Amino acid sequence: MRAHLSLLGFLFLAFPWAAQADHAPSVRVPILTYHHVGDCGEECMKHPKAASLWVSTKAFNRQMQWIADRGYTTVTMDAVSALFHPQTGTASLVGNFKLPAKPVVVTFDDGYSDTYDNAFPLLLSRKQKGVFYVLPGFAGQPGYITADQMRKMSGSGMDIGSHTVDHKPLRRLGPLTRVWELTESRRMLEEILGKPVRHVCYPYGDYNRFVEMDAQEAGYLTGTTTQRRVATKEWDSFALPRISVRERTDLRRILP
Repeated sequence: MRAHLSLLGFLFLAFPWAAQADHAPSVRVPILTYHHVGDCGEECMKHPKAASLWVSTKAFNRQMQWIADRGYTTVTMDAVSALFHPQTGTASLVGNFKLPAKPVVVTFDDGYSDTYDNAFPLLLSRKQKGVFYVLPGFAGQPGYITADQMRKMSGSGMDIGSHTVDHKPLRRLGPLTRVWELTESRRMLEEILGKPVRHVCYPYGDYNRFVEMDAQEAGYLTGTTTQRRVATKEWDSFALPRISVRERTDLRRILP
C-alpha cells in the first residue's frame, strides 16, 4: 500500500498535468440556430408558429453586434469538431484549429434565400462566420438559395452543411431511405461546392442512435440537434445541442 502511494506521489510530481486533466474546465461552445432573417410580412404574422422562426434584419444585426462587443468569435463546425474530438483524426482532416477564448457558432437551417440576402452580407461586413445547413433538393426553388449562392458563401468563408436532401424526419424513415438522405445530400453538395461537406443537421431535430450511426457512416464529422444546451467536449459529436434564437431572445441568458 505504501509503495503504491509512493508511486502515485512520484507520478503526480513528474506529471502534474495528468492529475489536473480531469478537473480542467471544459470548453463551452454555444451553437445558435436561426431559420429566417428578414421581414416576416403581414401574412406571415398571422401564423405565430411560422412567425417565430423569423428574426428581423435589425434584430439579427443587433445580436451579432452584441456577440462581437462581448468578445465572442464566430467559428465553423470544423473548428468545433477538431477541438472536441482530435483523437478521431478530425484535426488532420480539417487542419489544426485553435478555438478563441470565447467561441460561438451561428447556424442557419433550411437554406432560405433571405439568409443569403440579409444574414450573409451582415456576417461578411463584420468578418464573422456562419454555418448554413441547406437542402440541396430545394436549391433554386422559390424562397431557397441557389447553387451559385452556395458557392459564393462557401468561397467567402461560410460553412455549408447538409440538412438532408428534402427535410424528412430521419428517425421515421426506413434504413435505406435514411441512408440515402444522408449520403445523397452530401454528394450533391460536394458536387456543387467542389469541396468536402463534413457536417449535418437533422431535420426537426429528429434522430436516434441509428441516425447517428448512419451519419457517421456517411462520412460526416458532426450532427446537430435541437437540444437546448451549450455544447462541450463531453457531448456526442453526432448529437450536438443548439440554442434557437428568436426576435426577442436575450443573449445574456444564453451565452456563458
